[in-house]
Amino acid sequence: MARPITKADRTKVGLSLENIAVETLAELSANTGKSKSRIVEESIALYMKDKIAVDEKMKKIDKLGDQAFASIDEIFANDKIKSANKIDYYKEALEN
Repeated sequence: MARPITKADRTKVGLSLENIAVETLAELSANTGKSKSRIVEESIALYMKDKIAVDEKMKKIDKLGDQAFASIDEIFANDKIKSANKIDYYKEALEN
């Protein structure tokens, strides 16, 4: 088994993707001028941001119990999701 190729804070990985995903990735890369790796990294960051937000909302729903469904829009209207460590990490990674 081959060992992964590494360079400063990066590891080369192999992925098996459906053809449509490969074509879309190539198109996004061509249209944006970003590398395929960068597009994958940004996608992971966006996925994590959404996942963290959903997880925080689910925790709040669990905490509120039946009351959570009385006015869910009102509950989350002014709610600022704070998972700074993970979101800031990915945000910084995207800026570099």
